[in-house]
Amino acid sequence: MVCKNSAVAVTIECPVCRVESCIPSAGVSAFPKNHLLARLIEKNPSRKTNDNEFIKEAVKRSKENLDGLKNAIQEMDVRRNAIKKQAESVKQEIHCAANQAIKMIRDQEEQLLVEVDQYMNNNYPETTFNKQKEKLNNLLAKTSSCVESVEKKKDGAKRTLKQAQHLEGLAKVAGLQILSARRKCFRKFELNFTRCEFSQKTVETIFGVVSVKRDVDDKHSLVGLNESLSNEKVIKHIDGCRIKVPNFFPFALTVSRKTGDMAVLDAENKRVHIFDREGNHLSQFLFIFGDFWDITYSHNDEIVVLNRENNSLLHYDRGGNLKRKFPAIPRPKVKFTFLSHDSTGRFLVTSSPRYQELTSETSSCVLIYNTNGKLESVFGEGKLSSPKKAVYLDGEFFVPDADSKSVKVFSIEGEFRREIGKGMLEDLAGIAVDSENGRVLVCDCEGYAVHVYSKEGTLVRTIRTAAPPVEIALSKDGKKLVVCFDGDKAKCLQILSYTKPSTQSPEGHEPSH
Repeated sequence: MVCKNSAVAVTIECPVCRVESCIPSAGVSAFPKNHLLARLIEKNPSRKTNDNEFIKEAVKRSKENLDGLKNAIQEMDVRRNAIKKQAESVKQEIHCAANQAIKMIRDQEEQLLVEVDQYMNNNYPETTFNKQKEKLNNLLAKTSSCVESVEKKKDGAKRTLKQAQHLEGLAKVAGLQILSARRKCFRKFELNFTRCEFSQKTVETIFGVVSVKRDVDDKHSLVGLNESLSNEKVIKHIDGCRIKVPNFFPFALTVSRKTGDMAVLDAENKRVHIFDREGNHLSQFLFIFGDFWDITYSHNDEIVVLNRENNSLLHYDRGGNLKRKFPAIPRPKVKFTFLSHDSTGRFLVTSSPRYQELTSETSSCVLIYNTNGKLESVFGEGKLSSPKKAVYLDGEFFVPDADSKSVKVFSIEGEFRREIGKGMLEDLAGIAVDSENGRVLVCDCEGYAVHVYSKEGTLVRTIRTAAPPVEIALSKDGKKLVVCFDGDKAKCLQILSYTKPSTQSPEGHEPSH
């Protein structure tokens, strides 16, 4: 502290340049004016002489923003109500079409039943049948009575002889009646009903399908499942309606490194759907028993499905024929949950707790099997708690761990090295590698995004998606990204363009080109 009225000259040292200066006897206020600081202060809007104009301009801009927000909310309400009204109208049309189809079927049913009745009445009339049956019953009663009477009388009696003659007459009448009954009531014929072929395709042809048409000229349309929230273009949108597969529920997917074809696991309906590299549906096959969780292609292009129920890998050809299954689990607590394969064809099988299983009941680790189903190594025990699918890139294994909200990296020997995405990822799901560019792609369901990292852990960019992504795969040429979404939000696939990754700008957006 410096006394203002001190008779002794006092100096002060500049904290930057360390030059000492004397404090004027009039005090600090007597120091010369710093014109640089003065100019900086004068340029500050809050210190302008026209503060009122600045405030007015700021209020005006804020009011414009408020109006824009109100208009956006109103537009959302208008569009939502219009879409709801349109949906109700479409549902009413579907009900009408269904009722009409049901009426046509009932009318056809009634006509066929009438035809059957008419055939029976014309060829087997009820009245004729009853009359003939009554005649035969009467004749049977008379003949039975006469036979019984004759048998009780003694041989040679005149009355007995007369009854025997009467019995002979009844026998002749019986012969005639039987002939008549056979002619009228015993004609042989076969009545059959031939069913028409009835399939889902027939139903769609007769009944109709629902289609969605997007207004491509609407620049202000709200983002839906046919649009991507990133600057990656949606090349193809695949759902059950478009491929004419009812209840299509994609759960996991893989891309063949040989043909580029895609195999999609529909675990809900226990089917595998095969698509070509453009996303056109080629075929499907069915399997019945099991708890199916993941799918991949083998080195020889077999479709391999992971069955968690009995810890097995089922190998199918494209026609759905089971070729083989293996391997044997190395220890009791292992539960096969996720599956992938590396560039050499080895299978990377993740064991992870699911269905509210305790960590003490299910081991959290990654098992590596060779192409013949022999276990080579196990890693991750003690480092992983809720691991997802494991992938291999440039001598390292990358494993998303849901509990730690990061991707854990292990050496080729299985030693833990580092974490990727810690503090940036929320709800981890699928993972894929871009081998050409040395990138790791990670699904974040909570963020509706696929994050692209360098293998060292630097965030390269973020691809926004239209729904929570759960599984991803790159196309054979590495130019397209196939995304499978959370089935509760969107039962569909999307094929997005995948441009060459570049370094991300500090703001977290793609740099402009």
